[in-house]
Parts: sequence; C-alpha cells; structure tokens
Amino acid sequence: MPQEVPAWKDYGRTIKTIRKSTLGKKSSSFESMSELDELFAGFDGADKTGKGTLSLGEVTKGLIVELKDRTRLKNSDNLVVESVEEAIRRGFHATKNLIPGDGRADQLEHDEFRAMLIYMERFFELLQFFKVVELEKGKPASTKSGGDERPVFVYDKEFAQCLPMIKAWGVSITGRPNDVFAELSKGAGKMGFDAFAHWALQASLDFLAPEESTSPGEPSPDAEKRKARAMKYKKEMEKEEKEAQLEREAKQKMAQDMEELAAKSAAALQSSRDALKARSPSSRGASPTGYYLPVAEVGASPSSLAKPPGLW
Repeated sequence: MPQEVPAWKDYGRTIKTIRKSTLGKKSSSFESMSELDELFAGFDGADKTGKGTLSLGEVTKGLIVELKDRTRLKNSDNLVVESVEEAIRRGFHATKNLIPGDGRADQLEHDEFRAMLIYMERFFELLQFFKVVELEKGKPASTKSGGDERPVFVYDKEFAQCLPMIKAWGVSITGRPNDVFAELSKGAGKMGFDAFAHWALQASLDFLAPEESTSPGEPSPDAEKRKARAMKYKKEMEKEEKEAQLEREAKQKMAQDMEELAAKSAAALQSSRDALKARSPSSRGASPTGYYLPVAEVGASPSSLAKPPGLW
C-alpha cells in the first residue's frame, strides 16, 4: 500500500481560518477577539496548570485535536500524524523566543502563539510546494520518487518557482533569482529543504524580532526596514479582517435569502393545495356516485360511452 501523503494545504488552510477569525481592531499587536483566545486558554488548561503560557506538549496536543476535528487528519495513518506533530515541534522551537517577553524561554506566550500560527501556515505551504511526505525528528524532510523516499533538496529552479509565494509573505528579495540562490546556497547549487525553510520562514517573520542596536540609544540599521515590514503586516491584517467581515455578511445575507425563499415556497405550496382542494369533486357539483360524466372521443359512436352502474 502506498504511503499516505499529508494534506499540508488542508492543514494550513485550517490554521489560517483559526487565525483570521480572531483578528481584532489592534491586529498589529496580535490582539484577538475570540477563537484564538479560546484555543490558547483551552490548550493552557490541558495539563490543569493554567500558567498563562503553552508548553510544547500543550501546543502539540491542542493543534492535533483541532486538525483532526477539522481536516482529513482524523482518518490518516500514524506516519502522517507523526509528521504533523514534528512540523508543530519545529514551529514551536522557531517561534518560542521570537517576541520579547517576561515568560519562560521554553514556553509560548499569547503573542508567540499567534506568531506560531503564522509560521505554521507558511511552513505547511512550503511542505505542500515541495511535496514533503514525511518529517521525523533529527532527520531531513523526505519525499517519494519511484517508490523510494529521499531527502528533499531545493535547487535554483525550485527556488525561482516558489519566489512569488515567499514575496507574498513580505520577504524582500532583489536581484536575479539565480544570483540570490547562489549566495543563499553558498555556491553549492542546492540546499536542504530544512535549511531553506528556516531561512524563508524566519525572514518572513523578521519584523517580529527584537531590534538590535549597535550602541546604547542608537537604532539598528535594519530598524526602518523592520518597521516598514511591520506596517505592511498591519495592513495585511486589516485587509484580512475586512475580508472576513465581508464573508460573514455574505453568509448572513445568504441565510436570509434562503429563509425568504423557503417562506415563499411554503406559501406557493399552500396556495397550490388550496387550489386543488377548490377543484375537487365535492366542490364542483360531481354526481352523487362520485363519477364524472364520460366524454366520447371525437367521431366515436354513442355506444362507446360507458355507463357507470346505477347512473342511468
């Protein structure tokens, strides 16, 4: 039996739905309205401690439950589930210290959890793009070719193909793709998927990283770039919130239209029933026997008229 391929795109879409449905007015500071807060609180209470931060175990267990409830992961085999768990582990470690805070270094705070969801969306996109079949701790991502599994490598051609997706995340890339990849791969002409994914995802979330100063009181040379990316991200979040609101309104309008259509259909059906009832024999003066007077066909002899018993 061929090995099942994880539905990375489906998982990413679900994670994005969770995040988009919780955008608040101050989306640039990761404030949410409902679902993300509820999930964070639910995950945090999984071990009955409720510390206000999430451990790797809490995040993994919580997200796996959500994905099983909402995606085909529910009916997937153990290899797929373990690969998704490994993807979550990598996302957790990549974002646990991304945003400055007073929490524990091995735990996710609320803002970091939101950042992790963004990371996971994009990570799942990359896994889908490069057709990754399996993830395992301590081993490179693998795909399948000719029935055999092999490590996933990124070459200049694949790099150029996935550039539009990476740029859509807000990563600024200038120059010819081949030249950029040559510098990124240090002239090797290829690089492992894991190293490439780490670079792309960290670059896409660079605006969340703390600003570094060359000396006390002196802004970092990259501070303005990071600020610009943060503003761009804010606009993207506001756009997503507007789209989500329009989607909710469209669904409400559709529900109202369906209710009105159902009401009109019910009224039309009742009208038809009333009309049929008005045309029934009892309301049209039918003969006492309940028979209608027969009508002869054109050109038929009088004898062709049937005589209902007892009528004449």
